[in-house]
Amino acid sequence: PTSFDHRVRLAHFHVAQGAPNKAEAVLREAIALDPNNEQRRLTLAELFVSTKDMAAAERVLLDAVVQIPHSTDIQFGLSALYRKSGQDLKARERYALLIEEYKDKPVGLEAKIKLAEMDFVEGKQVDAERHVQEVLKANPRSSDGLILTGRMALARRNGKEAVQAFRTVLHDQPELATIHYLLGQAYQLTGDTTLAKESFERAVGLYPDQVDAKRSLAVLESKSGHYQQARARLDDLLKQARSCSIASGGPAR
Repeated sequence: PTSFDHRVRLAHFHVAQGAPNKAEAVLREAIALDPNNEQRRLTLAELFVSTKDMAAAERVLLDAVVQIPHSTDIQFGLSALYRKSGQDLKARERYALLIEEYKDKPVGLEAKIKLAEMDFVEGKQVDAERHVQEVLKANPRSSDGLILTGRMALARRNGKEAVQAFRTVLHDQPELATIHYLLGQAYQLTGDTTLAKESFERAVGLYPDQVDAKRSLAVLESKSGHYQQARARLDDLLKQARSCSIASGGPAR
């Protein structure tokens, strides 16, 4: 009875059976048993997000902010909810408060990166780069800061800078399949086709369902005249797409 995982599984079962109210009751009971547990409140909010009830998710997290005022996980969860529901101004306000309170501590730097990500998506390149540089000045090995630096370099088609950023990240975290894929893109910009192919292959090796890396490999193989390999890879992608469509209840075309 003390295992939260059991309650989460029961809640998922109720959702699958079309009974979200029962799932909510299970999770609210779990919160009542441990009111200061951040994860339990975040899980309840995620339940409401999964049922598209953003207002209920917000109420859960705002209540959590009151009950556990020093929880930065709750603050980040609330900010993420605002971004997901299109309330970017509220998300920015939350991140700004975290930056003001924690400054160059890890939490403050994480919030600054989140702001930079929002700036990047909104086309505010100067603001995004300023925030990232501030983070990297405080922590030159910040993986989030380096990843965003690489992504911004890709957007500017600066392959050399992107390669440097992604290679630094992978030196510390070589298991990140997505970064291997991004590194492959960067190598393509610098004209290093062989290294690009190696990076895409590592991405697929680490995460076999990495669709973008498989597609990029097929393109490279086709360009180099290896049409059978490219065709086999595309057939594999089509099978993967069909199985995903069937699993989600869509038409198997």
